[in-house]
Amino acid sequence: GKLSLVDLAGSERAAETNNAGQKLRDGANINRSLLALANCINALGKKGKSGMAYVPYRNSKLTRLLKDGLSGNSKTAMIATVSCSSDQYHHSINTLKYADRAKEIKTHVSKNVGSVESHVSDYQRIIDNLQSEVQQLKHQLEQQPAPGEAEVVREETQDQIQMKWLDNLSSELNENTEERINLQKALYELEDMNVCNKCELQQLENYLQSGQASELEAVEA
Repeated sequence: GKLSLVDLAGSERAAETNNAGQKLRDGANINRSLLALANCINALGKKGKSGMAYVPYRNSKLTRLLKDGLSGNSKTAMIATVSCSSDQYHHSINTLKYADRAKEIKTHVSKNVGSVESHVSDYQRIIDNLQSEVQQLKHQLEQQPAPGEAEVVREETQDQIQMKWLDNLSSELNENTEERINLQKALYELEDMNVCNKCELQQLENYLQSGQASELEAVEA
């Protein structure tokens, strides 16, 4: 069971209290909470009459705390205090209106009775759920590799990466070597062609020189 005792603050009017700073902010928060409670009381009163109404409990911390007392399985009593002073006439009227709206709220109380068998079944269900969760965690641990195995797998992976890098490097070196050999062969062929061309040029020069010499001899004769 639960017992809740709530002392609601009175409505704070800034014009009457002349508060400032933190006290003024506190008064504004009090009025905001009382307004949220009044809205919930109005909605609960309409719900009791028509059977359908949205109750805005989440608009304030106060209404969230009083939710069980206002509409739950509970007995609730509200005590409204008024003043006999004429200066407090408006406050007294507002308090009486507040209480009159709260009077429209109807709660239906029923005993919270639970048998021993139901408690035992609840506990057994909780134990079964915990045991199944433990089994799932054990299964997950079994599937994960041990720390030593993880290191071995990581080392093997590093070795595989290094071997792959060495293979790529070796293949690149072989390709470069073949290219150098082919270039060397092409260079030798070009040198041979150059030598042949030089020989042919020399022969042509000799032929031209011999032809020119024979022509000069013929002219002189």
